[in-house]
Formats: sequence, C-alpha cells, structure tokens
Amino acid sequence: MIKNIGLRNFRKFSSYVLDVPYNLNIIVGNNAIGKTTILEAIYFCSTTKTERTNDFKEMIKSGEPFAQIRLETNQKYYDIVLSEKGKKLRINQNNIVKLSEFIGDLKTVLFTPSDLMLITGEKASRRNFFDLEIALLNKTYLLKLNEFKKLLKKRNEVLKSEIIDDNLLRVVTEEMIEREEYIIECRENFIKELNEYLKLPIAKIADGEDIVLTYEKSLKGDLTKFYQSKLSLDKISHITNYGVHRDDYLFYLNGSLAKSFCSQGQIRSIAISLKIALAKLIQAKTHSEVILLLDDVFSELDLTRQKRLVSFLLNEPQSFITTTDLSGLPKELIGKAHVIHLKE
Repeated sequence: MIKNIGLRNFRKFSSYVLDVPYNLNIIVGNNAIGKTTILEAIYFCSTTKTERTNDFKEMIKSGEPFAQIRLETNQKYYDIVLSEKGKKLRINQNNIVKLSEFIGDLKTVLFTPSDLMLITGEKASRRNFFDLEIALLNKTYLLKLNEFKKLLKKRNEVLKSEIIDDNLLRVVTEEMIEREEYIIECRENFIKELNEYLKLPIAKIADGEDIVLTYEKSLKGDLTKFYQSKLSLDKISHITNYGVHRDDYLFYLNGSLAKSFCSQGQIRSIAISLKIALAKLIQAKTHSEVILLLDDVFSELDLTRQKRLVSFLLNEPQSFITTTDLSGLPKELIGKAHVIHLKE
C-alpha cells in the first residue's frame, strides 16, 4: 500500500506531498487542476512510462532543470529524477541501472477514458495492450514476440523480392511458426484466466451482466499446412497476410458483440471491469498487491453503477479515483473513503 507521494517540478506541481495510507482514495477537483497528474506519477513509478506522452521530458515543469517523483509504500521507497540527461531510478536508496529491474516492482493497473477504445477501437491497439500485459507476467513471451517480429520483417522482405527464394522463405516461415505456437498458447491461457476474473467485477458493478473476452486467431489448425495454403496469396500481395500479428480480441456482453450493441455506459463498465480483472489476475500470479488507478471513472456511469464500483473498491487493497463531482454518491460510502480536494 502506498503511504505517501511527493512531487517536485512535475507537470504543474512545483512541490506537492500527499499522504494516502488508505485503501480507497478519491481525488476531487476541477478539470486541468492536476488530478490525472497524481495518477500519472504513480503509474510512472510502476512502468517508467505515461499514457499521455512518449517524451518524459514533457513532464518536467517549464523552466525547471529536473522533475522528481518520490513514493513510499509499506515496504519500499521509490525515487525517480527526470532531466535532460535521462531517468535516474532508485529503490530503497539503491540506484537501478536496468529498467527491467525497476518496471513492475510497484504493481499498478491504470484506467483512463481512452481505454474505451480497447472495446470499440482498432484491433492493433487491443493486440498491443494484451501483448504488454502478458509480457509483464512472462518475460519469455516478450522474447518470443520480439523474435517473431524480426522474422516477420524478414519474411516480408523475401516476399517483396523480384525473385523469391523459396528455400529461404520456407526456413523463415518455420522459424516464425515455432514462435507463433508459443505466442498463441500464452495468449489462449491468459484470456482463459482473465475471463475467470471478469466474472467478478462486472457482477459487482453492472448488476450481473456477463462479459466474455474471446481471442480471435488469424491462424487455423496445423500452422505449417495453413501457411502453405496461403502461400500463393502471400506471394501475389508481397506480404504475410496471416499470423499472430493479425489476431484480435473481442468483448461480448450478455452474448452480444460489445462494440456493436453496447451503450457508452456499458462500454465504460466493460473497460473498468477489464482493468479490475487484470489487477486480480496479476495479484494472483505475483502474490503482490496491485494498485488500481481509475481516472475520470464515474463519467457515463449511472448512479447505480457508481455506487457498486465504490462499494467494490472499498474492499480492494488500494485504489485511486479521480472525479470532478461526488454529488449523488451516498454519504455512507464517501465517508469510508479518503477524499482529497484539489484546489489551485
């Protein structure tokens, strides 16, 4: 559990310290006042990345030479300094050189309004999302996935050659298939496990609505025979048309395809439930507490779903919610949470 957070020259905060030794923390304030920035800082301590920018230097307050995030949990102390020279990472006062030794030590799951696109958006974004989540739990998966991407690039180069080397194409395809068999197995197992946890959150938030997540494979049956059956198409189009790089994940609500039939409130409920289920799965796999970060989570949720969400989170290890308004939520629920009012 996080005990306190300290920010210096981070985004709009010159200096800010927040004590949060509570399991449910609700940050309330007007738009653009810094609510999301607090969640961003926590998430950055977990991943050294942010959902808002690919350039970490943008998080340094304008005119300042550096930014700092300090975060203390019950067991550890995290310290990140950002400057033009790069990122300086420390855990318990010890310098961390390898990013892999820092990333994921503090375990978080972040929900932002953009996550609704995981249900309704392009399949590439869903694929990238689940690849990252599987890789955080399985380093071998990341290795095999990176190897596959290099082989895929090589195979496409061969297909684009004026004279295609069939022997080289066969060898590269066999190497790809070896990686793909492992990737498919990992994806299938991950989705199977995640579906078990998806049954719990949605029942608490959305009155028993049933979410099912399916893994839609591009490859069917024996992979060698499948690639052979598509070889003519690949040669004509000069590209690999089928493979794990074409796979998709689809959400169903009560048996109907969510992206085609669900309301915005239902889509948001699915996205929130996905993140809660993911936190539960990570917690079970790693035997560590996972901190939930829920940004602007109440928007487009009716009052009943808001109440159920708060009631559910009160029994979770630790959660942070940002919102502009608490009106409508029962006082007995709000009274059990730690409410932080942000002002200029």
